[in-house]
This record gives sequence, C-alpha cells and structure tokens, in this order.
Amino acid sequence: MARPRRIEYKGAIYHVYNRGNNKENIFAYDADKKFFIIQLRDYLIKFDYEVLAYCIMSNHYHLMIKCNETPLSKVMYNINNVYSKYYNDKHGRRGHVFENRYNAKIVEDETYLYWLFRYISRNPIRAGIVEKAEDYPWSSFKIYKYNIESFISKDTLLNMISDDKKQAIRFLVDITQEKGDDSSSENDFTIFVDNFKNFINGTKIKILEKDILKNKQCNQRKTLDDILAELKLKDSWDKIKGTSKRKDAIEFKKMFIKAALENKYTIKEIADYLGISASDVSQLKNKVPGT
Repeated sequence: MARPRRIEYKGAIYHVYNRGNNKENIFAYDADKKFFIIQLRDYLIKFDYEVLAYCIMSNHYHLMIKCNETPLSKVMYNINNVYSKYYNDKHGRRGHVFENRYNAKIVEDETYLYWLFRYISRNPIRAGIVEKAEDYPWSSFKIYKYNIESFISKDTLLNMISDDKKQAIRFLVDITQEKGDDSSSENDFTIFVDNFKNFINGTKIKILEKDILKNKQCNQRKTLDDILAELKLKDSWDKIKGTSKRKDAIEFKKMFIKAALENKYTIKEIADYLGISASDVSQLKNKVPGT
C-alpha cells in the first residue's frame, strides 16, 4: 500500500518520530540525548518552527512540532543530518543512523492534539523507566508541569487549551497522569476519547474547531520527501543530493525538480533541499521540457 502523502502548510502541527536504524540505541548515553535536544533548540535561530513537546528515548524520539515559515522537511533534514554526523563521528562508523528520513502525522483536531501530548510524555512510563513522567529528564513534561523556562513554546500549546495558563498546565498534567492502556496506543487513544468530556467538564478548556489546527483554505502541497518517494527516487538520494555531475544523478535531479515545481515549490526551496545552489537548480530546470 502506498504511504499517505504528507501535507505541509504554514502553522501545521505534527507528530514527528523516528528511530535508530535496525532499532539501534542511537541515544544510548545522556550526552547523545542532550546533543539532539540542543539541535532542536539551536535550529530555532535559523528556521521558523516551534517545538511544543519532545521525548528522547534510547533508540527513538517523539516530537510535537509546529511549522511556521520553514517546511517540516527542511527542519528535520537538518536536525537528523547533524545528529547522524555527530553519531557516526563519535562511534567511528559510516552509513545510516536513522531508520527513515523521518515519520510525521499531522494534528487535525483537539482530541488528538491533547492525547499526543499525553502519548509523548508517557513514553518513559510505558518503557518501565520511571513511574512518573516528570521523573524522566529527557522529556518536556516537567517543563510544563513546573513551568520551567525553556526553548519549548509552552505558551503556544497552553493558549490553545485555555486562556487560564495555570488551568491549562493542570489539564496537561491530569491527562498525562490519567490511567489508560500503555500497552496499546490505539486502545489508549480510544479510552482518552471516551473520557475526553470528563476532562473538560466544569473547566475553561477550549474545544477547538478542526479548522484552527488544519486550515482548509491553505495551499496544501506534497512534501519534498513524498515527491521523492512517489518518483521512486528514495533509494537514489545519495546520487540526487549535492553537486554530483554523473549522468544518472543529473537525470534524477531533473525528474525531481520538475515534480517539485509542479507542486509549487520555489527554486530556493528545491535548492535548499537538494543541497545545491539556486543557480544550479535554474540551469537544470531550463533543461527540462515544459518547465
């Protein structure tokens, strides 16, 4: 079955996750987890996105990210790439560090938004590492519970929940601590949905309209990752990226550029994704019929 295409647009919120290649413990040490979190923070200076929640486990990560002007594909390519280089250099190895480029699911309604925070925060509990989410140091949960200053965009999420900041924090803490089914995410979500009205009764919690999270009037387009996959070029990524002048690499680039332009990507966006100059993309574009 073909993978559902990702949707990208300004203001979209995503559940982003990935794990080590062959389930390898790529975050085995505290220093590894810290390095990855630092990248989440430092790329905020270069790109326009917000980190709403995170949890870094030994062999995988979960993120809740809101993308503003910068596409998710660009954010995750850079963060994963710099971590891969760090990890390979540290261990004297080569090759893929992550299982995939990244996985992402768009957040379309308030129940999934709230449950996603719970799901991300409870990862260490499900793994049997801690009994309380706040006791895990490599998660954003404690930042919310204790209102700690951080690069995390707490107010973005809290303001979507309630105009009363303290009540919004209490809501997140309560839904995270509530018992569910840690053995099955599907069952846990079903339980959460069934109990959702109990969480909000007598509170000022906002019931968000779906269009607040997913603007149906926006110009939705396939991600560059999905274009790559649809063209069956994913396995040729090493040939496509960069400045290789090999004939097959040039042909792959031309195919990709044509499809990206048809999906309303700019020359600069394509160049940034491929790791080449805008002038190189323009020259290749001129060699593609119909562009």
